[in-house]
Amino acid sequence: MVRRTAIYVVLALVLAFCQEPLRQSSFRNVEGLFGWRSDDTIRLSLDLRSDNGFNRLFLSSSAKKQAAGQSMRLYLTFISPSDNVYRDTLSLTFEKTEGGEMMDKGGKIQIQWPYMEIGRLSEDGRWTILLQREEEENPAYSQIYGMGISVSN
Repeated sequence: MVRRTAIYVVLALVLAFCQEPLRQSSFRNVEGLFGWRSDDTIRLSLDLRSDNGFNRLFLSSSAKKQAAGQSMRLYLTFISPSDNVYRDTLSLTFEKTEGGEMMDKGGKIQIQWPYMEIGRLSEDGRWTILLQREEEENPAYSQIYGMGISVSN
């Protein structure tokens, strides 16, 4: 009996450690041939639950290779399931960062920036994330094919 219980515990641990990390993402391509326009708000959503164990939030972009090394300002608005609003402003550079990644895909780069560690959520459910760029023209915006957000444990 004890041996059988020990075997079940070992199997449960092996299965727990062999699982892929739980990951969720939302990505949207920008419209038009000339990158991200100033009047274009990118609307994303994630279904977030505290019991999913999410703890890392990443921003991502797909852009022309010419964007490498360029910086952009990004305005984020998080809207909770009960319509509470949280805002943040970031300056992001198209380069590999600690904890992030950047891949060259033949004329196009895919980049992921670490954004924040998530502790306990204030609310579970579908969160809406709005990404906006600044009005001022910047060469980086014209290089962007799309923007996204992802969360993983």
